[in-house]
Amino acid sequence: MRRAVPLALVALLGGCDACSALEGHVESHVDVPTTLDELEAWAGERDLRYEATRYVRPSSGGGACGHSPACVILLPVLLADALIPSTLQVGAAIEGEERVVYTGVFDLRGRLVHARVRDGDEWRVIERLPLEELGEHPIVERRRFPDGAESLARDTPLLPQVDLVAMYAAALADEGDADDRADLVFEELEVIGAELVPSVLARYRAAEPFEDEEVRALLDRNRTVPGYDDILAIVVEQGGPRSSVAAVTRLPRDFTGLAPLVPRVVPVICGDEDLEPAAEAIATLARRGFAPQIATATCPRATRTTLLRALGGQSPPDEAWVRALHEDPRPGLFLQRLGGTDPDHRRILLLALDPRRGPGREIAEALHALPPPDAAESGRVARTYATPEADADMRMTLLDWLLRADAGAQEAAAQTIERAEGTEPRVRAAALAALRRDRAQVARAVRGLDVHRVHWSTARHGFGAWNEETLVAWALLEAGCDQAQIEAGARRDAPAPQCP
Repeated sequence: MRRAVPLALVALLGGCDACSALEGHVESHVDVPTTLDELEAWAGERDLRYEATRYVRPSSGGGACGHSPACVILLPVLLADALIPSTLQVGAAIEGEERVVYTGVFDLRGRLVHARVRDGDEWRVIERLPLEELGEHPIVERRRFPDGAESLARDTPLLPQVDLVAMYAAALADEGDADDRADLVFEELEVIGAELVPSVLARYRAAEPFEDEEVRALLDRNRTVPGYDDILAIVVEQGGPRSSVAAVTRLPRDFTGLAPLVPRVVPVICGDEDLEPAAEAIATLARRGFAPQIATATCPRATRTTLLRALGGQSPPDEAWVRALHEDPRPGLFLQRLGGTDPDHRRILLLALDPRRGPGREIAEALHALPPPDAAESGRVARTYATPEADADMRMTLLDWLLRADAGAQEAAAQTIERAEGTEPRVRAAALAALRRDRAQVARAVRGLDVHRVHWSTARHGFGAWNEETLVAWALLEAGCDQAQIEAGARRDAPAPQCP
């Protein structure tokens, strides 16, 4: 089975002296040559023929490496053609005419990256471990296999060769940033694997206090690494709030030991960090049978208690939802739970629609995604459009929603806008022109319009950067005018455009 080549190895092979991949400490832990100079001397001592060449990948297919054993044997095994870097060095020691004893690939400094060394009837696979987070590149034996039977390869234990446990322990002790420590642990598990799992688990079990931030960051990494499920089990037993939040959505669906996580996870929603993951975790716990505990929990901030009620399956009163949307510093937490076609959600969004309070534009966008308003709803939407505090973006969203309504709802909206006080005359006329397709309103809206401030691409397509002039131009386009008519009608003393 061909083994995947880590991206860090590709970087190592690239031979760039400025690359970070070459800045780590390289130390050999094997009894075979690990540089080209050592290989040449080693071959001479054994009366072997030494060969070395440089592999250069041309710009169009193929490769310039000749018939070196390293080219023939190693390169096809190491890398798929698309990943072979532009330049590297290869070397070999050959007995007699063609019996290869050693074949290796080296970086441009002549340092070993990967080699195969014959040992009786077996091949030893020697590799330089790309431990980028640790800053070390130890050269070790990774596995052995019988000559001609690579499928029977067996891994060579690493810890008897190099004390990686001590090296990582020292690095972790010196690293003060939790995310960077998580990177170190992930490297232990991903690159080294099962041999380092016991030391990783032992450190987390013994940590006092628990490494909550670090483990939370670690759980965000690839969950297929060795030891991941064991770390989840430790979080269930003794984790902190943030790691517990991360664990809930990563535990198997048939896991039955969630109860200890509930009192750790629920309070997270009361704070200011990890709110979206916490809401997802609490919703998961509610689906798994813990809704009663969630629905009766409270937060110092009343708006978050409202959220807990909703996550626990209850229906908070409309005024509690509106207060949360208007007052909570993270209104998106609530908007995410007011989507879809639920009529209660639609009613709450309409009640909360106010450009002077809360996320007015986001609420308008949430409504825009719903079926169009009826005649009764259109009045509230139209009043919001006419409110002086509404910006052009919000007004466009609301007017576009109204234009999808039936004729009765559109006329009800037009009457509301017509009666509204404090609305800019051109903004009012533009809405009436679009809702009624009224030429008189078109003339009022276009007169004196500064067409140089219109973002025509936005006006034509309905999304982009909005200002009042672009809003008016978009509404006139919706009324049936074209750009040329609008530009002509905006000129001083020009006749009113004959549109729609």
